[in-house]
Amino acid sequence: MTDAPAPYLFVSYSHLDREEVRGVVAVLEEHGLEVYWDRELRPGERYDSVLARQIRGASAVLVAWSEHSVASDYVLGEAREARDQGKYVPILLRPCDLPFDLRSVHHVDWADPAGRADLFEVLAARLVPRRRHRHDVYLAA
Repeated sequence: MTDAPAPYLFVSYSHLDREEVRGVVAVLEEHGLEVYWDRELRPGERYDSVLARQIRGASAVLVAWSEHSVASDYVLGEAREARDQGKYVPILLRPCDLPFDLRSVHHVDWADPAGRADLFEVLAARLVPRRRHRHDVYLAA
């Protein structure tokens, strides 16, 4: 039996927010979360196919919204793909007008410590592998 890859969080953001997102990623990793962000792309890899594969494999997709990311076609596409897959978890780096079709999902203000605590709880629940029990086989059938 092959071990499944560890659950991870995909982070979508505008490159204009890279330094701020680097801090967000550091905090997430300090909380024990496995994080994938495009800083891990290798030279010569196609962005679209790699990012689509990473979003499909992620347990959750954290979208970091700002005035920059709402103007990014890549972030908009990644956010919509995440929403369609039921993985969309939005945070606000700074106040901005969210895309109309993504406004109905509750977001976390990254500057709010209480919101961060809720976010960590939600993400931990999505990223911690559920322990399998023998009766799970019967429940899944």
